[in-house]
Amino acid sequence: MRKHLRRLYLLSISALIVLICGCYEKEEKKDVSANEERTERKEEIQNQINGNYLQVIDRYDYDGFPTYQEAFSDRELVKKLKCFNEYLHDEYDYFELSFQSAQKIGYYDGNIDFVLDNDKSMLNQEVELNRKKTYVTTLKTVMIDCSISQILKDHINEGRCFEDDDYEIVDNKIPVILGSEYSKRYIVGDELELNYLSLNAIFTVVGFLEPDTSFTILNQKVTLDNYICIPAFETNMTVDFQNKLFLQLFYIQKNKGMIMISDNCTEEEVEEYRNLISESAKEYGLYFDLATLQTKILIE
Repeated sequence: MRKHLRRLYLLSISALIVLICGCYEKEEKKDVSANEERTERKEEIQNQINGNYLQVIDRYDYDGFPTYQEAFSDRELVKKLKCFNEYLHDEYDYFELSFQSAQKIGYYDGNIDFVLDNDKSMLNQEVELNRKKTYVTTLKTVMIDCSISQILKDHINEGRCFEDDDYEIVDNKIPVILGSEYSKRYIVGDELELNYLSLNAIFTVVGFLEPDTSFTILNQKVTLDNYICIPAFETNMTVDFQNKLFLQLFYIQKNKGMIMISDNCTEEEVEEYRNLISESAKEYGLYFDLATLQTKILIE
């Protein structure tokens, strides 16, 4: 009887071990499968932006070109900039990626690592706003479009990535994804009051990136641990006295993204691309060009 019970006990233990191993194997296969799917999805999206690029630049304030002040006096400037932006998206594989800083209004007591170029001169600059003296600190910021944010989905450590609705802004409320170092100071749902291209807005934290997430662009690797990520959104703001300057600056910035060109372009071919962009811009009464440095875009 004891031998029989012992045998049943050993059989039950063996069955349990087999069951556990089977479950573990299934879970392991499930994890491997999920990782494979994630890798495939990441590669598929990365392949969409794999290629050779030139950066669109504006020519205002250069010798022989109008100044920004002259350009801003054009009542139709925002409309022209929006039309040129549509042209870039329609005619090219065009990605809106721009390192344009937001600014903290008021005294900043954060880490210097979040400040543009880690430059102390950008820290708590004394300015006068609305006839009152205050401080302004320029922070590391990057604006990304929806194609690039698709890749960042696989680099979110907490919260979420940008969604389609985040690219349509109302009520001056803008979602942001923060680099991993910001998670020591903020949580998902926190709000930051920042100035972006003259617009005072509320920036709501929707997610945090994994540590060491980076862009490699223009032959430089930029680690995003200390960056604020802003969506390259669209807005239907009225071009009035209050919003005019922001809209002018913002759509100039949206037009300074990256266009995909043929691999290993010759200097002559680059010049052809430059002529196409500059001549097309002139048709809208604008002055844009291409930088001549060819670059790849890698997100990892």
